[in-house]
Amino acid sequence: MKKSVILLLMLVFSFIAEAQTLPTEKVFFASDRISYQLGDTIRIAGWLTRCDDKKGKPYSRYLYVELTNGKDSILRRQKLGVDEQGAFHTVMPIDITVPYGIYFLRAYSKMMCNFSDITIPTNPIEISKDGTATISGHGSGCKIFPEGGKLTVGGSQNVSVFLADDNGRPLQSPFSITDSHGTVLLSSATTLAGWQTFVIAPVRGEHYYVNVGDGKDGKIYAMPEIDNASPALRISQGRGKFQYRIDGRIPSGAKLYTYHRALGLMMIPVRREGVVDVSNVGNGVISVMLTDRDNNVLTEAHIWRSTKAKPNHDDKTYYMASEKVNIDSIIGEKTIASTVRFIPYDESVNSVIAHYAPTAEAAGFESDAVSELPFPREMAGESPVDRVADINGWLLSASFQRLDIAKVMSEGWKMKYQPEVTNAIKGTVWGKGKNWKLKEGNIVAYQRSNAETFSAEIRKDGTFFLPIGDYPQGDSFFVSAHDKKNGSGQYEYEFYGDTIPTVMNYRKALLGDTVSVTATNAGRQGFNWHGVNNLSDVVVTAYVKKDYAKEEKEFYGDKLITEDVMDKRNYQTFQQMIYHFSTYMKLVSSTRDDGLDETEKGTGSGPLTWHLYPTRASTLSGKSEVKIYVDGVLTDATNAVNLNMQDIATVEYLTPAQSIARHSLCINGCLELTTKGFKPEAEKSKGVMYTPSLGIANYADEARKTFAAPAKKGDYLMVVDCLSADYAPCTVARKVSVR
Repeated sequence: MKKSVILLLMLVFSFIAEAQTLPTEKVFFASDRISYQLGDTIRIAGWLTRCDDKKGKPYSRYLYVELTNGKDSILRRQKLGVDEQGAFHTVMPIDITVPYGIYFLRAYSKMMCNFSDITIPTNPIEISKDGTATISGHGSGCKIFPEGGKLTVGGSQNVSVFLADDNGRPLQSPFSITDSHGTVLLSSATTLAGWQTFVIAPVRGEHYYVNVGDGKDGKIYAMPEIDNASPALRISQGRGKFQYRIDGRIPSGAKLYTYHRALGLMMIPVRREGVVDVSNVGNGVISVMLTDRDNNVLTEAHIWRSTKAKPNHDDKTYYMASEKVNIDSIIGEKTIASTVRFIPYDESVNSVIAHYAPTAEAAGFESDAVSELPFPREMAGESPVDRVADINGWLLSASFQRLDIAKVMSEGWKMKYQPEVTNAIKGTVWGKGKNWKLKEGNIVAYQRSNAETFSAEIRKDGTFFLPIGDYPQGDSFFVSAHDKKNGSGQYEYEFYGDTIPTVMNYRKALLGDTVSVTATNAGRQGFNWHGVNNLSDVVVTAYVKKDYAKEEKEFYGDKLITEDVMDKRNYQTFQQMIYHFSTYMKLVSSTRDDGLDETEKGTGSGPLTWHLYPTRASTLSGKSEVKIYVDGVLTDATNAVNLNMQDIATVEYLTPAQSIARHSLCINGCLELTTKGFKPEAEKSKGVMYTPSLGIANYADEARKTFAAPAKKGDYLMVVDCLSADYAPCTVARKVSVR
């Protein structure tokens, strides 16, 4: 007893001490329907979470949502902001010119692109004429997945089976396991999702078969051959611990790793059997991988750890048309992020891609352990026992894909893409002809839509990173650079667009295979997961716009008092003239104490000074004044109030964008006065107008309308996805009627 306790403590210590921290994010998202028609609008909702601690709040503030076709062409791309909990909503219209067929929605943050493309969630949708699809029959199919990837002798092991009907959809059917003599060893049945797991104790030299169906219509599928030449992992859990066993021959120098989303990648001692305490580990999948001395995976196993049963306090099966949905009553606890979908029931059953309808519960599964079969979606009317069977069966078919263990252990963990927490304009400022770079100056951007102004320093290498606020699609920024003496000039600008990594669509390759499932003797044969990243590059079509910059030759002002108007209005004082521009600026007076002795200070007896402030301060500085130029020469408001207005010909208020085109750092605009007889030279803009390709999509209010029952009566599959207070994903699905 004492020896076993010491062994357990050693395992627990190693499990924690050799952790390789992996800051990660995951995204769950879903569309409101499975099938659409041309001209429909796709409503999308979901949330982004961080996975390396229980806080759950994401590292990133932005993510990308894309609509692609079967050729990897990106038809629509949106950039979305997430709220404090990571929740987001958007809508995406379907162009009436696109062909019918299967399309794909995918969502990711830049931080997620540090990992394999397989971990990027990609959900298929169907665009059809009548809302349903028809496919030719491909025969029923059976997939067999022994625990650890093979059958071995020496003890009992789990085996999962997945059955599909003639159209490739999950099949609920009885089956039996027989040996080579036809002896029935056990009988069972698959769930509504097509999965079931059974236990078998293989005997050396024996062959085993799966018999699907009853009577004459049954089909027989051979199970994999017994193989004890190489190792196979077995894993189980109970009372806050998981136990592992390695059957078969363990090669010299083998290593044993485990991975959980909150703990990262860890190494544990290689033993024939072991126990690890995971009582303090949260919900999620625990993966165990045995590798060779070079960290190449030989065998693996996965278990689903859930610390509490899923509540379901409200089993309401009907709603009135447009009735509001109380999500918390359905889930039975307070949620921090939720989505509700009402999918027409016929569509949820008959659509080719119905089994690919995403659920929140899968968010923590498919991005770590990935299978050639889709994660089983929540089935209406399925029992909790069958749901556990679905998940455990799917996990026996899965492979660990979060990262390349060999690469991480040899090179360490490196993040190529950092979390995106701010919008920014990036680029380089060149001199004329691009023969030299402007170094250590400053750069100003003026946002056209809302008159906000932003500023940053130019780096020593001539590059700049200029943080800006959120902006809508098609918004433009006037960008102007100045040298370190605040002098402006004619420069050339090179902008770096929003760097979006190429993301491969692995699910595109899987969809056809899953629709037509065929018999196999070994569950893992026929699909090369490690070759997925070798797919051809994404082809971006004309639907996705590019960044655009052009030189602005002139800025014309519409806030101008001409010489005729000056003569007609007969302004006598500068103060009277400023009143004309009261919408944009205000004149403020104050007294100065400099030159006074101590007894006179604060008495208001000092000289009077004047200041011209904008009515609305810029984002850069609320105290900066509106600059005043007379015949192109800078002056101040104190001198301006003493001007003889009879000598003034024109007065023009220039917005910040117009100002910085002529003068350095006029971040609050300027007032241009010309005297009679003065001939101003034609001014060219000393900057460019830059239009980024991606604005921030802002359809939250419109998308949130999905939290009510449909207005149209009928039968629906109601799917409620939520994120609990401890950021555990949960899905509840049931058939409901709308009256």
